Amino acid sequence: NFDIDVKTEQKILEVSDRIVLQFPIYWYQTPALMKQWFDVVFEYGWAYGSTGTALQGKEVMLVASFGAGQDDYTRNGRFHVTIEEILKPITMIQYLTGLTFLEPLIITGTLNMDQELLSNKVNKYLQII
Repeated sequence: NFDIDVKTEQKILEVSDRIVLQFPIYWYQTPALMKQWFDVVFEYGWAYGSTGTALQGKEVMLVASFGAGQDDYTRNGRFHVTIEEILKPITMIQYLTGLTFLEPLIITGTLNMDQELLSNKVNKYLQII
């Protein structure tokens, strides 16, 4: 319902050393709720601006899943765009917030993923976090 408790979300982020953002990519962007979350939680004066220092130095790891395969996300692939380019609007927030982005965990080909590959991805995810 897009009803985000901003103060609670901010309190959670304030006491966290590492933030893991897990989301699927829909139409080459984050789901609308994630965009809304950024818009309301990362407030001026809290997340950025002259007094917005709450997130400085905190680590962020993106865990993004894509329905199409890895080869589709190249300059010469089916979509003519790279995964890094799709994620760029999110990683750009580091320049205002002081967040440190870690290497993302990218999961591609989810539309055709079998149980064995899914288990391997889950195990990798668990090892990273």
